[in-house]
Amino acid sequence: MVVNRMANLDENMEHSFATYVRTLGRGPARSRHLTFDEGRDAFRMILNGEVEGEQLGAFLLLLRYRTENADEVAGFVQACRDYYELEGVGRPGLLDWPSYSSGRSRGLPWFLLSALLLAENGHSILMHGSNSHMAAGTPTAEAVRLLGLPICKNLTMAEAEISSRNFAYIPLVNYAPEIQNLMDLRHLLGVRSVINTLVRLINPLNGSAIFQGIFHPPYLELHCGAAEKLGWDRIGVIKGGGGEAERNPQKKVELTVHRNGELEKHNWPALIGRGTDDLPVEAEDFLAVWQGKRENEAAVATITGTAAMALYLMGHVDSPEEAAALSHDYWQRHLEL
Repeated sequence: MVVNRMANLDENMEHSFATYVRTLGRGPARSRHLTFDEGRDAFRMILNGEVEGEQLGAFLLLLRYRTENADEVAGFVQACRDYYELEGVGRPGLLDWPSYSSGRSRGLPWFLLSALLLAENGHSILMHGSNSHMAAGTPTAEAVRLLGLPICKNLTMAEAEISSRNFAYIPLVNYAPEIQNLMDLRHLLGVRSVINTLVRLINPLNGSAIFQGIFHPPYLELHCGAAEKLGWDRIGVIKGGGGEAERNPQKKVELTVHRNGELEKHNWPALIGRGTDDLPVEAEDFLAVWQGKRENEAAVATITGTAAMALYLMGHVDSPEEAAALSHDYWQRHLEL
């Protein structure tokens, strides 16, 4: 198949995408990262179907081997935003909450209940995601259905849901199917790719803040650096279970925040001691905790602790202590509903 395609090319004509593959892969002394503009153009070509499969595989694996940098990632994300015409949509005060867990360490998505707790109290949340490579646990979309909430079919529906209930969940495939297809190449490549990074930064409704979880700590500053280059004023990143923005209440957690051009690191203490209740793993327990029919210290601490971090990131409180107190009040009010 490759030979047949090559036969149709002029022997003196190089494919226009080859320059980007060569830039990344021509050896340790001469290869380099792409600039923002190069990354933007390269990903524009990918989304427009102007790239051969062999080139795409080589490109993604070279990025994986070299590890991407902030300029490249920002360029890729901007190409996605251009392609889906995302500039100018959205609303002020919205929190963008990506959910793209694909690891083996996920359980139930307690962070979803954190987002809903905030939504109950007037904070607008867009959650978007894909768990197509999840090896364990409950996918976010499945938990959304379990709670009786709709899965948004497009961004227009998501905006309407946020207007009516301050919360919306939309799967990646429903607003960026080409990106989902690229993510699904993991089945062929055998490893994650830069797609797993860029989907967390697309911010499809232009939220005022982005709350992300990552699994590998080196990506903390990469995400913040890319967000700065994209012009996002406020992003918070934590190392969360399975790569989700979810606080482990039994451990100290560092929240890395980029806002107003400054990078900050905030250490948040453990909320409960080890040896307390284990987090439930059954769907009925997930519902029972949310409905106030079952008490579980670890689950409640996860829900309120994660919500507290989001409140602090959004700037609704001035300190982690105020955030913790406010999220606790929200939970008490929720139980009284």
